[in-house]
Amino acid sequence: MIQLIKIIIILLLIHPILGCKKKQTPGQLAQEANAAFEAGDYGRAAWIFNELEREFRDNANIHISLGYTYLKLGWPLYAGGEFSTALELTGRTNALAWIGLGSAYAAEKNWRSAVLSYLHASTYDPENPLLYVKLGNAFYKSGSYNAAAKNYLHSASLGERSAKLYSAIGKCYEHSEQWAKAINAYEQALSLEKDDSAIIHHLLVIYRDKFNNIAKTKVFYKLLQKLNPELADLETESFQKKINQSLVTNPNVQASANAEVTKKISREDIRQKQAQGEADRYENLARISLTNGLPKEALKYYKKAISTDEKRTYLNKEIAKLYETEFNEPKLAIEYYSTYLDICKKPGEEFDAAVSKIKELQKKYNLIEAEERNQRRQAELEKERKEREEKKLIIEQQEKELEAARKIPQSYDEVIIEGVSRMEKKEYDQARKYFQKAININSSFPNAYHNLGLVYYSQTNYPTAVKYFKTAIEKNAKYADSYLTLGLTYIKMKRPEDATESFTYYLELAPNTSYANWVS
Repeated sequence: MIQLIKIIIILLLIHPILGCKKKQTPGQLAQEANAAFEAGDYGRAAWIFNELEREFRDNANIHISLGYTYLKLGWPLYAGGEFSTALELTGRTNALAWIGLGSAYAAEKNWRSAVLSYLHASTYDPENPLLYVKLGNAFYKSGSYNAAAKNYLHSASLGERSAKLYSAIGKCYEHSEQWAKAINAYEQALSLEKDDSAIIHHLLVIYRDKFNNIAKTKVFYKLLQKLNPELADLETESFQKKINQSLVTNPNVQASANAEVTKKISREDIRQKQAQGEADRYENLARISLTNGLPKEALKYYKKAISTDEKRTYLNKEIAKLYETEFNEPKLAIEYYSTYLDICKKPGEEFDAAVSKIKELQKKYNLIEAEERNQRRQAELEKERKEREEKKLIIEQQEKELEAARKIPQSYDEVIIEGVSRMEKKEYDQARKYFQKAININSSFPNAYHNLGLVYYSQTNYPTAVKYFKTAIEKNAKYADSYLTLGLTYIKMKRPEDATESFTYYLELAPNTSYANWVS
């Protein structure tokens, strides 16, 4: 309630003279609100949209416009309320309202709800590229990088092509360690923004650290030196270290080359030599990855080396060690140790050590599997318990709602009485809701308008109080109480002539009341 009062006060301070203007048509008010929004005067726009909303409560477009204005003012909670109202009015099929609701959730960092709202919007506006950018952003913030990249790419396919968008795609692929796709995305971004040093820096680092591509690394290092010397200087040491590594020849490659010099090279020899060279490169990359603390990369390159040159059976043992020490995957470690033993079959110290290692890992795996079974069972029991608790809570909530529904005032008089009770307790926000409900039940009676005026009077919002007292008088010109409170409000506003006029009417209508002598 305090936040709502703060909003009303801000709007009043921004536009204290709006009520003094000549009454405009709804069309003129809408044009003025839109112009204020476009000019960045969001406080004024919000005020005017609120005025329109009071008159056209069932107009979804006004609720949507007010919602986006609240977003601009940094009030996502109130924006979400407006968008929800618009969705109810349109049968939950308005894409703009869903997008706005998603943006309100995003502003609150509720990424799951934001994603669901944007997905609803895509059902009704499937060709909107900016919608998929927002959806991608929400997925990215929630850590779902593949889903984010998918939506960014869909946005690009709909025409939203920009360096910023492709850079975002590149970052998604970096997070999911899809380095080739990251390279492709960043190069697309660079083709659209050739002097962006941040994009060049990403390409340099990936080519250097993930692909060991010295030629490409040099190209992007030189570009970075030209565009951002300070950033290039930070990469100089790593760049030079990678250059030095590239000069070291794998001893296996050199030995193989020396042995083949005197042989007549056949087509099969060429194929095998190429495979060996490629496998050597992968094996070398695996060692570099281990040196740099990148076990996942090492595992990938060891597997590529074996698939390229099947004779490198000893690498099965290296892979088994990685699964054992780096990934704590005893089952996979056993699998690769067993493959190593099946192929080698050379009894000896190393063979016996591998057999012992398999037995040790099998015990460990059995313990882990038993623990996992126990955890799964405990998780199932916990899930069942939570389901029972949730079902119980739902039943209790339904019973509470049913009981509360029985107590909700339904008639005009009941609603007015409840509103007055809330006002006496200074629960002005709740009181205002009850008086508004009374107006919805019967807008021809003056009581609700008069009481709304009293609410705003209590909050020292005198211009709005005057408006509602006058409305009560319009509904019933002989409603004396409103003349009295209108006069009191004019005194607060230092308008003695208007106050005198209101008190005069009051004395004519109620000359014998307890207030009459005081007024006289």
